[in-house]
Amino acid sequence: FKVTMNIKTPAIFLGHGGGPLPLLKDASHRSMIETLSKTGRIWKSVHDPKVKSIIFVSAHYVSSSELSSNGLYSNGSGNSGTILVQCEARPKLLFDYYGFPPESYEYEMANPGSVELAERIVSLINND
Repeated sequence: FKVTMNIKTPAIFLGHGGGPLPLLKDASHRSMIETLSKTGRIWKSVHDPKVKSIIFVSAHYVSSSELSSNGLYSNGSGNSGTILVQCEARPKLLFDYYGFPPESYEYEMANPGSVELAERIVSLINND
């Protein structure tokens, strides 16, 4: 798969730390919590009025049950090498951890999705 573009786009790397620990205000994640707060650098970057869209890329595993229940497009069977694109107008959060307190699974973030952008990404992945 090859896409050639000559557009410079701002990018940020966001490591999420130890699962939900930043959400649970774990003391060992203090600097990440500050960065993600409303006065932090990451918050300001993603809430800049000039930002039209955000493409989030993750290398995490997604189960077959998540494939069918979260509006994900798949270019394969869920095996290694499969690329998934969440294609919903109101995407849900995917939790890729387990064994934490119930409140760590109740976190919600109301983000507008773009079905059109997701379809464009799928098209580029498939070389359409």
